[in-house]
Amino acid sequence: MCMLHYRLAIHLEHATVSPKVRILLYGGVNVIALAPNLLTAWLLTEWGMQYLLATICGYVVHIAGAFVLNHTWTFKHSNASRGKAVARTTLVHIGSFTIVMLVTPLCVEVFGTSFIVARLTASVYAGIWDYLLDSHFTFEVHPFR
Repeated sequence: MCMLHYRLAIHLEHATVSPKVRILLYGGVNVIALAPNLLTAWLLTEWGMQYLLATICGYVVHIAGAFVLNHTWTFKHSNASRGKAVARTTLVHIGSFTIVMLVTPLCVEVFGTSFIVARLTASVYAGIWDYLLDSHFTFEVHPFR
């Protein structure tokens, strides 16, 4: 039994992740990272911070958490160096942050949605951007192969 467990562990350590599983892992990581992001932003707005500044603070928390989890779980077989990946994911997330900063006020100011609904909407669009660019650019893996 121990030998079988050992062989399975070795196999899983070197197995590549299918694109469908990678998308699910990436989505799961971002859902996990979104919770402290939104909590940070919400608490800061409750304590009087302007909602766009609170969004910036929440997003910084999200980027750090998502990178660590994605590097560990989703793209653990990537050949990208950690230093290069950190620099690249920062650039990717500047783009997704721009999406969040455009969609959030659009939803709040133009469509009259609540801040939290606006942030969730913006997070969907930013999440698609993040997966495509983090896969290809940050971790050097084709998003759908």
